[in-house]
Amino acid sequence: MNTHIFYITNRLSAIPFISKTITNQYPFLFIPGDAAQRTQQTLTFYELDLGLNHVVRKYSEPLEEHANFLVSVPGGNDGPSGVLICSENYLTYKNLGDQHDIRCPIPRRRNDLDDPERGMIFICSATHRTKSMYFFLLQTEQGDIFKITLETDDDVVSEIKLKYFDTVPPATAMCVLKTGFLFVASEFGNQ
Repeated sequence: MNTHIFYITNRLSAIPFISKTITNQYPFLFIPGDAAQRTQQTLTFYELDLGLNHVVRKYSEPLEEHANFLVSVPGGNDGPSGVLICSENYLTYKNLGDQHDIRCPIPRRRNDLDDPERGMIFICSATHRTKSMYFFLLQTEQGDIFKITLETDDDVVSEIKLKYFDTVPPATAMCVLKTGFLFVASEFGNQ
């Protein structure tokens, strides 16, 4: 059995993966288009127990759509915890327990430069957290950056708000500095 891990977040780790038994002697990491659509992707939450120096599997469930990117949501006193699941055309908030999934479509440009039938995905993110608030900046593969905030009622997320922020060349990494500046390590061009 081979497990293909797509992305990992930290502390309470959430991992979307595909487990697939490969019967031939050469397992390939690339799954052809048709087979990829038929394969079930699973989201699994793990927690690091620092006292025992041990990883504990907390929860696992199949995903409705294939996830390409995860963003961890601050927990404890800083936020509701959980994970933002980025999949084609949608952003979904998921948490353990009784919290219902909150789903939001990814906005598209009115005059799309690319093929309008092609799905939109997020490729990069930055999390900004202070003592009183937090927000996320997520970038699409076309370079559009959106500011994402989570509306909560008694530490239960009720709504995802997306607001257009800016357009820059597609990035491999983004970071909001303590001074308030956004650093974008773009794939092409000057940083």
